[in-house]
Amino acid sequence: METDFFIETLPLFRNSGGKLLQAIRIRLEGGKTGGPCRLSLHAQGWRRTFALSGGEPGTPLQVTVPAIETATECDCRLTLGDAAREKRVTLAPRRRWEIHVQNFTHTDIGYTDLPSRVAKGYREALKSILRYCDETTDYPPESIFRWNVETGYWLENAVAGLEKRELARFRSLVRKGRVELTPLYVAHTSEFNDEETLVRSLYFAFDFARRSGASIRCAMASDSTGQPWILPPCLSRCGVRYFSTAVNATMAKAPKLPRPFYWGSRDGSRILVLDTDERQAYQEGVMVGLTEDRATMERKLPAYLLDLEENGGYPFDLLALRTPGYPGDNTQPNLAISRNVKSWNEKWEYPRLLVSTYTPFFEELERRYGERIPTHVGAWPDWWVLYHGATAFETGVNRNTHAELHAAERLSVVAKAGRAKSFSYPKEALRDVYRTMIIADEADWGAYSSVSEPDSLQTRGQRAENQAFVFQAAINSQALAECARGALARFATSRTGKGVMVTNASGWCRSEVVFVSVPEAILEGKKGVRIRDAETGETADAQVIEVQTDRPALRVAFRADDVPALGFKTYSLEPGPEEPEEELREGRCGNGFYDVSWDPRTGAIEEIRDAESGVNLVDADSPYRWNQLLYETPETPRTISLRAHMGLPKDLLFLQPYYRSLHDFYDYPPKGARLLYSSPSSQRLLGAKRGRLFTEIAAASSMELFPDFTCRVILDNCFKRIRLVSDVSKTETLQAEGVYIAFPFRAGRPTVRVSCHGGWFQPEKEQLPGSSKDWYCVQKWIDLQGDGFHVTWSPLEAPLVQLGALSTGRWRDELSIDNGTIFSFVMNNYWWTNSPASQGGRFRFRYALTSGQGPFEPVSVNRFGHDAHLPLSATVIERRGAGGRCRGSFLAADLPGNAMLVGMKEEERGEGIILRFLETGGEETTFPLMLSGRRIRRASLVTPVEELIRPLKVGRTGVPIVLKPFELATVRVEA
Repeated sequence: METDFFIETLPLFRNSGGKLLQAIRIRLEGGKTGGPCRLSLHAQGWRRTFALSGGEPGTPLQVTVPAIETATECDCRLTLGDAAREKRVTLAPRRRWEIHVQNFTHTDIGYTDLPSRVAKGYREALKSILRYCDETTDYPPESIFRWNVETGYWLENAVAGLEKRELARFRSLVRKGRVELTPLYVAHTSEFNDEETLVRSLYFAFDFARRSGASIRCAMASDSTGQPWILPPCLSRCGVRYFSTAVNATMAKAPKLPRPFYWGSRDGSRILVLDTDERQAYQEGVMVGLTEDRATMERKLPAYLLDLEENGGYPFDLLALRTPGYPGDNTQPNLAISRNVKSWNEKWEYPRLLVSTYTPFFEELERRYGERIPTHVGAWPDWWVLYHGATAFETGVNRNTHAELHAAERLSVVAKAGRAKSFSYPKEALRDVYRTMIIADEADWGAYSSVSEPDSLQTRGQRAENQAFVFQAAINSQALAECARGALARFATSRTGKGVMVTNASGWCRSEVVFVSVPEAILEGKKGVRIRDAETGETADAQVIEVQTDRPALRVAFRADDVPALGFKTYSLEPGPEEPEEELREGRCGNGFYDVSWDPRTGAIEEIRDAESGVNLVDADSPYRWNQLLYETPETPRTISLRAHMGLPKDLLFLQPYYRSLHDFYDYPPKGARLLYSSPSSQRLLGAKRGRLFTEIAAASSMELFPDFTCRVILDNCFKRIRLVSDVSKTETLQAEGVYIAFPFRAGRPTVRVSCHGGWFQPEKEQLPGSSKDWYCVQKWIDLQGDGFHVTWSPLEAPLVQLGALSTGRWRDELSIDNGTIFSFVMNNYWWTNSPASQGGRFRFRYALTSGQGPFEPVSVNRFGHDAHLPLSATVIERRGAGGRCRGSFLAADLPGNAMLVGMKEEERGEGIILRFLETGGEETTFPLMLSGRRIRRASLVTPVEELIRPLKVGRTGVPIVLKPFELATVRVEA
């Protein structure tokens, strides 16, 4: 007998007369069946015979038998005419699945169309959701239409187009659980956002939920390949216990962790996370046929469930499948999903399908299996932060906008608390800038065809709209900050009438060199300036930096000491003698903090020696020079074609492996690709000079595509810090490229700590497996520690780094750092979609660094990084006489060193003041919160989105605040 047979049980069960039957698949192989063909099955307790006439070899046939409860031995006999074949097979039991089908759409701010046009599609979608909810009212409960709102941005734009009755209907659906709200404003969160910006991204959805009489219990994010480590404490403090994620493994890796898992943070909080199947990203329901018809589902869904069971991809019988209405992003809802679920459940008992929202699924998952779900604690660095190097100029603007907006908000509170005349707290304007900045921060920078069709209308149009978000946020935040400083200046005096007000938006008293533009009219034609402390009359060290070309003014730097936290200090201003700078010709200088040597011909830095310890910061044995420009490009030119990307095979089950098989650029540069490197071959010293406040060494070089690369090393003669400024002129090219500036620090095999939301992490050691190890996005600082000595380095405009070695094209699972080189990854265009194909123009990249002896000290390191990003600001004032003040502070007492103020604002729904604190040292701290000149009447601990947790006691010495290690606490006060 040539014909053979194979039998496989399926996870398909139906009810027949109260008995549960299970589907089995029979596959014949070998010769043709020809005449009558029968298969007899005999297992303990039952016997079945099936006629298989007409079955073609290789074609699977499906029949049902009594449900298999345990592995069951079955005697099988296949008869074909007079011939027969017998064998014993084991029938495997299958899970009786409960599958939650979760309708949603992924929010891409652009990608599929202009952002402005995409937003209009959200309004159309919401009207369809209302209609589909009404049309399925009489459906069985498991199949009525439900919807999951992915982002606050989608929600905000969708409800903007509703009539009053439609909005009321939508709110009713939210209250009833037919629609679930999730809190993140955009779908792509990353380390690029700072703590306060991330918290503010939750505000819109929570406010909408409150107004609708609903709660938010689950968060969701899509596409992103990493998440900010502060999300567990931030979300859990808001009452959010669950997090649905969908890592897109394009140009990335998914976390190598069980599905699901609890994600823990440094403060001990945790949230339950379910990531989608990395092979399907967030198209799970689409790939198993839920958007098509029952016949397609019957082919694809059992095959998928068998794969999960047999390959260990998922351990439980309760599963959620994200289901956009159609393949892709920004899709419309699809009523066919409810119809298909209804039709499926009418035939099959298991898998039982339920059209669901997120929270009921997670609650049931936790109820059944919570004790079996493991907890993993670690940072989740994002592969896709690579995007920010593809828009280097805009990224730099955004980084600076964060600082300016936080300064504007905090100083506005101070100005209002000081009762500045005619000043009104700009609540709506601040809210609008936050919204715009969060959009600008997101990683959506281009059309689907941005690289394959770089000059198309969609490509150019989408980039223009995204750039508009960046510049709107930047310009408006500057205007708000200037307005707040102007309000403070109304009650600040320099005593002499002409002076400078220095404002400090940080939560600690600070001393540093500040910069101010002084009109030449004030200096009465003199080229020098004299600045005195308005309170003591002591002269402050000052230095004229440059004569401005945009206005008749001088750029002046001066030393400002002890500027109070959340306050100001004033200085008098008068003409003074010009102090020429000293030219340095010997190739060596020192300022008491550092001794620096350079090549007198080229200006190349050879040594930066810490004067206290004698340690040279520069690794003399490194193959890279200090401040070296490195240009990287693959040896084989890149060709992008997306033609094969458009169609999908009919029975395709796993999306990502299929796409990866189509394109050699899917992970780019591909692993093992040869990369070519070049650097400027000639460099010249522009000059070295020493002034009262700064010592500066400047050098310039050029190479192909880089007509000018100027780098300045600026030693601060007042404080132990070095500033680095690199000005880059670059010619645009469509070829793939990476651009780096190398900083080879002498650190042996250092302990590396990278600042992130809520603290820091050690690469490799303290991050989730599968998260990015080729590059990192630095929040404020990197600290390299070795042999009792450390270097702290802070990038301002360019947050991306590679550590120890150039990693592009490695796609590493493990990271070993055996030297102290930091590569500032300032530019790239490696993405092949959704990202600009090229960039050129003029760029400025600034850095700050310091060093010291002893062990890692998180408080001082954290303050150094935050000070670099949020500098003191100086404003010329012209007020004298009685009534003014020479200094003022919002706080009556300094905060402890490890209690960082990360946010301060006026309450959303009242005139109380919100203060957000973060413990940064890993030690519990207690301190009294007191306001200067104002008595706190009431205080309470609130959630990050300003909902009451509990009242706080108010005493004579203020409000006692207790911060646990790494805790993020939000306090509301009325004064």
